[in-house]
Amino acid sequence: MSDRTEQAAVAARPVPGEHVPGEPGLWIVVLGDMTVFAVLFGAFLVDRHGDPQLFARSRHELTLVAAVANTLILLTSSLLVAQVVQRHRDGDRSAGRVALGAIACGLLFVVVKAAEWIQLVGGH
Repeated sequence: MSDRTEQAAVAARPVPGEHVPGEPGLWIVVLGDMTVFAVLFGAFLVDRHGDPQLFARSRHELTLVAAVANTLILLTSSLLVAQVVQRHRDGDRSAGRVALGAIACGLLFVVVKAAEWIQLVGGH
């Protein structure tokens, strides 16, 4: 490697502390998502404080099995998406099959959530 090429490679490296990993726009989406969830959890806590008996009675209507299933489905789909990105970067052609698994997890999430809502609406 020539001195000029080596100097260009060194100059192109990000200085620690000055580079944000990933796309900057993605960080805006992540921070916005975190803000929305913080507001929703804050509203939940305020409402719960205002009527603790209602929240105590209502917790028996929640479906633990559906909640656990959807949590596992979401964690699995997140893992699959991360694998898709890594495989794509490595040039692995199996990334498409893994992406189909992530899509299947998304559809399964919608099915479980729809069944949960049908049960809740139909039960009242």
